[in-house]
Amino acid sequence: MKIRKRPWAKDASIAERFMAYVLPGPTLTSCWIWSGARTDNGYGVFHAGERGRHYAHRFSYEMHANSAPAAGLFVCHTCDVKHCVNPSHLFLGTNSENIRDAVSKGIRIGASNIGQANGRAILTKYDVLDIRARRANGETLSVLAHDYNVSKTHIHHIEKRKAWSHI
Repeated sequence: MKIRKRPWAKDASIAERFMAYVLPGPTLTSCWIWSGARTDNGYGVFHAGERGRHYAHRFSYEMHANSAPAAGLFVCHTCDVKHCVNPSHLFLGTNSENIRDAVSKGIRIGASNIGQANGRAILTKYDVLDIRARRANGETLSVLAHDYNVSKTHIHHIEKRKAWSHI
């Protein structure tokens, strides 16, 4: 029986300290769960001595790939488990690729929450069309803002298509 070193043991390597917090799944393809500290939004955190504090999944990628990702690249999850550190579940991607991946999997709301589909929307697309028509006919920002219970700035943004640009 192999005895694991305690993660706080002075003679433990950084890799041994890291792996002491990893709970491997029953198979090689299962998630490896980070049992150490986590951020408020669920990502594992590991303090690598002089190297400082890292996201656990990023540290796992760097440790197993023997290199740090190029600047501007994120370490993303194929399994979408924020506290998984299995290197076979991790891949590199840009921020926009990471967001597109999350939107396609329904993890993050993307283009589907624009306009009146947004839960905080006050206006409908018909309101927006009416605002633009009334504004083109010379009605003031103040009157429209009062009628629709929004700010004059918002009316101006609708008119200039900075808001509700999809309509």
